[in-house]
Amino acid sequence: MADIMLVGAHPDDIEFAMGGTAVKLSKKYSIVVVVLTKGEMGTRGSPLEREKEVKDAAGFIGAELELLDFKDCHIHDDGPSRLKIANIIRKHKPKIVFCPYFEHKTFHRDGISHPDHSATGTLVRHALRFAKFKKINLDYEPHNAQRLIYYMVPRNKMPTFVADITPHIKEWEEYAKKHKSQLTEGLFERLKHYRKTAGAFIGVDYGETFIVEEPLEMDSDYLFKM
Repeated sequence: MADIMLVGAHPDDIEFAMGGTAVKLSKKYSIVVVVLTKGEMGTRGSPLEREKEVKDAAGFIGAELELLDFKDCHIHDDGPSRLKIANIIRKHKPKIVFCPYFEHKTFHRDGISHPDHSATGTLVRHALRFAKFKKINLDYEPHNAQRLIYYMVPRNKMPTFVADITPHIKEWEEYAKKHKSQLTEGLFERLKHYRKTAGAFIGVDYGETFIVEEPLEMDSDYLFKM
């Protein structure tokens, strides 16, 4: 069992897109990282290199790792795939699940617009529903996760909330750099700039953005937080 499940299509998705939040959450909660592919179709890094990198990254935050056998560039939201992810959800019984947002209307060179990212978001969204149905017979007992949170917020959408990762920025840098095969010239600086821009939304140095679809309960302590 794990408190939190972090799902990514490729070995570096979580670290690059929401790595500071992953570090922050790992201080308090148990985490399982679920990566659907080895990123074998990527321009840089072999499947063996990328497998080692994702294992090192999971170890850095003390997370359990589930490295699945989906094929890079061939992730689809179909019945068998939903059941496979639903079984993983039932196995670990997370309270909260993070995955990429399911729609990216942007230009083709934008990294977050990879079809696998959108497909993974849709797939997890549907698998969570399958995971709770008692009449769907899988290896583990049904489980109903409390919340689904999306990272990789599209550039044309306002986030629901921003996580302050300022105290953890140095740890995030070390965490993200586990994927050294993917760090092309200028990429790390862009990833850090994104966090500075996200932090500006809430008046902090560094942040990461998220979307939640369902209404969130607020209380006076939160509303009057200064």
